[in-house]
Amino acid sequence: MIAKIKTFDFKINTIISGKYRILKKIGKGHEGEVFLVEEITSQIKRAAKFFFPHRNKGHKVSTSIAQKMYNMRNSDIFIQYISHEIILHKDVEISVLVSELVMGET
Repeated sequence: MIAKIKTFDFKINTIISGKYRILKKIGKGHEGEVFLVEEITSQIKRAAKFFFPHRNKGHKVSTSIAQKMYNMRNSDIFIQYISHEIILHKDVEISVLVSELVMGET
């Protein structure tokens, strides 16, 4: 059975994948939640979408989105993909897509 997480309870300054620090939650939707994160080494701000496991069985949705973002990397109107991470959160694998930070309406 896949864990049904309704919200991620990350504390500010939580380190993800050993390279990103969570700064604040900036959105929530059907597939998951988006957080403002900062690269630890460069202090560059990024967006990180954390997928609810029950909406992303076998990491298929996040993988498909990552591939689409990569394929659109030369588009000036598309958010630029950085990486697809898989983390453990409360002993559950969670997919995380990291992208360039775009504030405002997309």
